[in-house]
Amino acid sequence: MKANNSTRWAAPAVITTATLWGTTGVASVLIPQVNPIAVGAASVGIGGLILGLISLKAVLKSFKTPGATRYIVLGALGLMLYMPLFYVSVSLTGAALGTIISIGSGPLFAGILEWIVDGKRVTAVWTVAMLVTVAGAGLLLAAREDHGSGDAAGLIPGVVAGLVAGVTYALYAFATGRLIQPCGTRPDGMAHRTVVAAIQGTAALPMLGLLALTGEGASGAPVWSILLYLAVIPTALGHTLFAFGLGRMKASTATLYTVLEPVVATILAVLILRETFRPEGWIGFPLVIAGLVLVNVRPKRRQKTEARQEAIPLEPATTGPVR
Repeated sequence: MKANNSTRWAAPAVITTATLWGTTGVASVLIPQVNPIAVGAASVGIGGLILGLISLKAVLKSFKTPGATRYIVLGALGLMLYMPLFYVSVSLTGAALGTIISIGSGPLFAGILEWIVDGKRVTAVWTVAMLVTVAGAGLLLAAREDHGSGDAAGLIPGVVAGLVAGVTYALYAFATGRLIQPCGTRPDGMAHRTVVAAIQGTAALPMLGLLALTGEGASGAPVWSILLYLAVIPTALGHTLFAFGLGRMKASTATLYTVLEPVVATILAVLILRETFRPEGWIGFPLVIAGLVLVNVRPKRRQKTEARQEAIPLEPATTGPVR
């Protein structure tokens, strides 16, 4: 009965996570006087420290797991680059577009990385998903009327920052998947919660140092209330809920729920920040969402493979967003 009850709460946990992650861009724009790099540093530094300390025993043990250390370090490096780049993109392009570019490009770059490293050929569905997502993002770029806290001159750098964020996310996802997947040196793989805590905990101390260097504008209760919100709620609580959900459903299912993140980000950006798009932008937005859904579609052959692997308690999440 307990197992059934916990499984019942898996989907709400992941949906709540996606909703919380969708608030990050809007929250960061509400503190424009703070360096966006400092915002990313605070999110990972404080949130990662909390996650690392909560699972400290498991984190320390993970470094003794054969072959795990190099992937923990790689994942931490990807995360340390991803979060500041994400907030830089948001500050230059706006909460909606910055989130869509960073989140939309991540799964595509992850697929390319798997192709290069593992020799996994991209499928026809993946190719269609990429084309649909790129077309939607192009329409959104062309339809953008308000360019966030900057101006039109900052749009291209913001887009580039978002795309590079997608690349660094792919590194994080690749390392996470490697740690969770069973292999010769780790026959049972590693638990998702332990992997996330190890990577975030490893990234925490360097990011706290970066926060000390870049957070000169982070003073006053209003600013720190938002920084603490980003660190504690979307990062620490969000990843805890996501790990709970992943322990009770397939990652391919969980990542479909996380498509809600750019939906939430866009709705909040329009309602709270008054960001606007010309009519063609509202065609591009559903195209991006459709592309994100398609990129998570598994061919029947892969579905059968995953069905045989359901005995494994935790499946690697290599396509969902990171916060």
